[in-house]
Amino acid sequence: MMIKLYLKKKSLLVGVLLLAGCEIGPDYERPKIDISENWSEKINQSAPFSEDIKWWKNFNDPVLTALIHAATESNLDLKVSEAKIAQSRSLVKSAEAGLFPQFSLSGALTHRQNSRNAYTSPQQSLGKRFYDLYRGELDTSWEIDLFGRLRRAEESAVASLDLSISDAHGVFLALIADIAQNYITLRSTQQQLRLAQKSYEKLDKLYRLNQDLQTSGLRTDLAVSQAQASRDAAYAKIFPLQATIQLLIHQLSILLGQEPNHLVKRLEEAKEIPTPPSSIYVGLPSELLERRPDIRSAEEQLKLKTAEIGIAIGDLFPKFTLTGSFGYESLKSSNLFQPRSGFFSFGPGVSYTLFDFGRIRANIESAEALKDQAFHTYKKTVLVALKDVEDSLVKLGKEILHFEHLSLSASSSKAAANLSLKRYQTGLSTFLDVLTAETAYYDNELNKILSQESVALNAVGLFKAVGGGWQSFMSLKHSS
Repeated sequence: MMIKLYLKKKSLLVGVLLLAGCEIGPDYERPKIDISENWSEKINQSAPFSEDIKWWKNFNDPVLTALIHAATESNLDLKVSEAKIAQSRSLVKSAEAGLFPQFSLSGALTHRQNSRNAYTSPQQSLGKRFYDLYRGELDTSWEIDLFGRLRRAEESAVASLDLSISDAHGVFLALIADIAQNYITLRSTQQQLRLAQKSYEKLDKLYRLNQDLQTSGLRTDLAVSQAQASRDAAYAKIFPLQATIQLLIHQLSILLGQEPNHLVKRLEEAKEIPTPPSSIYVGLPSELLERRPDIRSAEEQLKLKTAEIGIAIGDLFPKFTLTGSFGYESLKSSNLFQPRSGFFSFGPGVSYTLFDFGRIRANIESAEALKDQAFHTYKKTVLVALKDVEDSLVKLGKEILHFEHLSLSASSSKAAANLSLKRYQTGLSTFLDVLTAETAYYDNELNKILSQESVALNAVGLFKAVGGGWQSFMSLKHSS
């Protein structure tokens, strides 16, 4: 009989231990998505990304590199992201602590007056109406995670931490891309301003030449009026460009977490547009799943929502707890810690929701629906990422060809403008021919600058699309 009882107890213990190793709810599995093996558009590719890739250095612009380095230290969006990571880490610690017993210590001194008309305590039987009660107590409670609800809560907290880290990587990648794009646009606008100023100076000389020729009777009032109108129109183009330059400097200052005028002296001098590298590593489409921060964030969100299903299902099961207390209680402080003043209590507890009108089932269905939303969002994020890379490859490849042909056109229009001016000075062509040639030259040079800007911007867009750069932000890395 004793042997049978022992075997029953042992079987029960084994069953409880096996049950304690289970976790309710679905386990996370990465969704399978069919992805092409290669990109449809081809460009010159460099060597694969290293772990500490800093693609902006490939533009060989020390000012751009310095701006990005400064932004990593002072950008306010990054500081917000770091604070969110710290918050998520604290929530993970809180979830982990829930798996272990909780202890609390309390103490009290109570001065009491008993009623004369009611028996409320043993002290009244001794004739004591007024007395002091000293009490010190250590309490403990532990929810035994038999069904894995608390472990799912910990899993959810870890996924939330990974989500905040991936989001921070995305913020960093967007930041360096924004700085690079604003900086490139700034240098392009400065080149446009330089071109507009040169055009004005040239047209002003033509205006003065026509005035001199009019005085000599060699030109009509029409030529002078045409020259003046062209000169004034060229001068008017300068002011919007100057305003754009100031606005871009203000924006770059804000990206660095500084006042709008912080970078004026540093950036007001015109510089050439940064030249992107001749080859960029794009990698394989499947590599985006690990490189793109937004895809990683979407996957962590899916992990989180999967774990929350288990948390919701956990409410269907009873909750088992162990509680206990130990302490001392006495009417006198002098004998509070004597053995006779001690007391303790210990015992298991269980709570179970018997009937809730379908509330728990509804919460489970809601959690499952949220997981489905996260699943479809993940798939869409992957598809959008693939589109971003394909679009960037097309735009960069075609813009390079566009720039090459515009360069040829600009050279030809420059020669035509010089020839037209010489013919006008010798009386072989009209001033309208000169204006037409000068306008064509200005337009071609402007388009060349804009195309050069687009090549650089599209290169930045491609770096961003393939998810390069956030790996270098070491302060946001964490170990699993």
